[in-house]
Amino acid sequence: MCELLEGLPYERIHAVDGKTLEGPEVLPPFTPRKYENMTRYERAYVLGHRLAWQKFLETGDALACVLDDDVALSPEFGKFMRDESWFPQGGCVVKIETDRERVFLSRQSIPALGRSLAVLRSSHLGSSAYVISREGARFFLGQTVRPDHPLDYVMFGEAFAKNRPPVHQLIPALCIQTKHIQDANAFSELASSIQDQASRPKKPLRLRLRNEIRRPFIQLGRSLRNLASGRQLTERRCIVDFA
Repeated sequence: MCELLEGLPYERIHAVDGKTLEGPEVLPPFTPRKYENMTRYERAYVLGHRLAWQKFLETGDALACVLDDDVALSPEFGKFMRDESWFPQGGCVVKIETDRERVFLSRQSIPALGRSLAVLRSSHLGSSAYVISREGARFFLGQTVRPDHPLDYVMFGEAFAKNRPPVHQLIPALCIQTKHIQDANAFSELASSIQDQASRPKKPLRLRLRNEIRRPFIQLGRSLRNLASGRQLTERRCIVDFA
């Protein structure tokens, strides 16, 4: 990360070691989401970002970029870090990361140094790279005192959208976790130690079959609801690229 950020001012914040915290080691399947069920590693991740926000608010800076240590950066990353004019006026947080999954964005966008910004209208999980304002830092500090979901759900999950200020997505994104790129093995020393959902036990076969049978009907119902609500007129579905 020191090499990637060479020439830019930054402060390294040591991660909180989840092994020193209370909480379950893993979240068993079908366990309700609440604070008591947050794994020790999910809690540690939240605490690390809270520390970054607190340190940011101790400065006089208007914006801060928070990065995990397992991201690859666009060649244009430095240009955006040296120029604050692209950040939306009155904005809370801009997600500058992508996981290359399909997301819903507002059709209306605003230019941003040759890229564009759109309001995120669906979940786009991952909190490895974002730019946050002072107002945004204060807001998420208040939202994460006793969180019942991982940080990326609180910041970028659709279920939390009604209770937070609008979140913008930068298109194309400036950052991507190395696990999402083909040459990720070249960055094996940066591999995240956070336990991935894939490490959980698989659902029983009967439940997986039921979900696969229901999937097309759920998708059709969602499409019909979007059409009836006019959502397709105000939103677009796309994959946010990394460049």
